[in-house]
This record gives sequence, structure tokens and C-alpha cells, in this order.
Amino acid sequence: MEGTEKMENQQLKNLLYEINDYHYKTLDKFSLYLCHEFEKSNNITSKVIQAIVDLYHAASINLSETIIDKDNKIKGQFKSSYHPAVTADFEYLIARFLYHIGNMYEKGWSVDLRKQVKNAAPDIRISKNGETLWILELKVSMSWSKSFVSPTFYDKAKEDFVNRKKDWDPDIFNQKQSNTLDKYSAVFNIPKEKIYFVTPSLATIHDRNPKLTIDKYRSHFKKVSGLPSDNFVVFNENLFQKLNVSEEADLPFIATNNLEEMLMKFIEN
Repeated sequence: MEGTEKMENQQLKNLLYEINDYHYKTLDKFSLYLCHEFEKSNNITSKVIQAIVDLYHAASINLSETIIDKDNKIKGQFKSSYHPAVTADFEYLIARFLYHIGNMYEKGWSVDLRKQVKNAAPDIRISKNGETLWILELKVSMSWSKSFVSPTFYDKAKEDFVNRKKDWDPDIFNQKQSNTLDKYSAVFNIPKEKIYFVTPSLATIHDRNPKLTIDKYRSHFKKVSGLPSDNFVVFNENLFQKLNVSEEADLPFIATNNLEEMLMKFIEN
């Protein structure tokens, strides 16, 4: 094609490696910055939320290309509005942040990201001298497990199942999720009280019911998961602010202190 350079497979491989390496080094650099900010002020949640918004913005691929011939007619056209998932980046950022926190406070932690043991692969596992201390399940969006955390969605889904409007039983789904937590507890020999669910926002599952609060989501989560309600860590208290929607994400956040409280439990242990 005119105006393009020839690129061979090895060149592509090398360039992609360099881009990927720079990408993750950038995330790591920011995670270390968060660590120092936490040490200074014990107040980092807003910065973490903003980082997630930035990840969404950076991941958006809005491209268009049009080729016009000499008669001003379109020869070819390409348009894209693709939004890749940011889950892996979110998990890596938090994992590296916890690693740096452990080093800063001389905790001697080992932080494993998605490392499988006996067919169990929690998102993050923190251990010391071979003993698992905590497990974190990170969900950049809770959409996948709506019935696990949303009481109103669960009630409607159960009603539809009982009335045979739908063949999906939320109880079966919830039990599978709970079984995964039980497996973590058994494989890594820790009580379920040491397992945490961490999410930046509940806006993607919030049904705009003014009676629903974070505490009510937590109450339902505790009931179906068997975990303490405080182990459901939410960063943004604004249930109506979707972090992946620019018009909403540009508004001020209402940061909770859930993350800081969890970190202090870990550090003081």
C-alpha cells in the first residue's frame, strides 16, 4: 500500500513487546506513586478511581480512515469504536501497589497475581513464609455477578425463574460463586473472613432505585457469599457515576475509605 512501511513479523513482535513493556512499567510506576501517597496522607482512593477512568479512556479505540480516489469517490472506509477490557490493567495496578506497600512497611509479603494452585487461581493472593494471609477478588465491573451483590436484581431474577419466564436460576449461580470462595478457603487454608471482593464502582449494576445504598448491597453480598459485609470494598460511593462513561466520569468522585481501611488491616496484622 502507498504511504506505508513494510513490516515483517519480527518487527511487529519487537514493537509489540516494547509497547507492552512500557505499558506495564508505566502502571508499576504509578502504583509506586500511590504507595508513597498512602504513606504521606493515607488518602488515595480518589487517585485510584481516576486511574481507572484513565485506563478506560486509554483503552477506547476510536479510529476512522477514508480513502478517496481522484474523482473524490470513496474507495474504502474503516470506522472503529472498540472498547477493550481494562480488567487486566486494574488487577496488575492493584497487585503491584500491594507489593510496594508490603516492601515499604517491611511486611515480607509475597504477592501472587492469578497464580494457580490446585486449580484455584484467585486474582490476588498475599502470603508470607508460605502461609496465605489474604485473598482479593478484583472486579472492575460487577456486571458478571449482578445477582451476587444486587438484592433487587436477585429478587427479579428469582421471580422470573419461579414464574418460568426465564430458565436462569440466580440461586444456582450464587452457589457456584460461593463454592469458589469455599475452594479458596480450603486450598489456601484461610478463613473466609480473609477473602475480599474489591470493585471501583457499583454503577454498572445499580438500577437507579433510590432505596438502594452501598450498605444494602453489602447486606445482600454477606447473605449469599458468607463473607463479612466489610469485605466488600467499594471505591466510589456515587452509585450513579459510571467510570467508563466520559460524561459521568469527568464529574467529582465521592470516594469511600474502604480501600484505606482494608490496607490498614493488612499493615497492622
